[in-house]
Amino acid sequence: AAVGGGGATGSGRGHGSARRSFGSGSDERPRVSNPAKTKLLERITDPRTKPRSLIEAVDAMRRKNYMNSPMEFTTVIRALGRRREWQRALASLGEMPLQGLPRDVIATSAAITACERASQWRGAPRALAA
Repeated sequence: AAVGGGGATGSGRGHGSARRSFGSGSDERPRVSNPAKTKLLERITDPRTKPRSLIEAVDAMRRKNYMNSPMEFTTVIRALGRRREWQRALASLGEMPLQGLPRDVIATSAAITACERASQWRGAPRALAA
């Protein structure tokens, strides 16, 4: 399953690529060698996943310490945003520094978009706070 990356270049490389696939794919796409992690990421990025199943998959990613890169956090934040789970999206953004990861522009933008989709503009400044 692919997830939109929001990148302007569309080069297919890096954190901001236009499309991303988990598991298999070309050398330009990141490979996830852990089959259980791959299944969870596919479940999270599948727009047909029911909200409860999405939350369970995100919780499993956290429990198993599978969220260990900015790309994985951004993937989770975007999926939560699509379901208007803006508070969970902001919480995920807040977890990045706790994992030793910088809160980058892409993840922050995804969290702001989650607030926008849920019409919760008051939450957006929390995404911008350091």
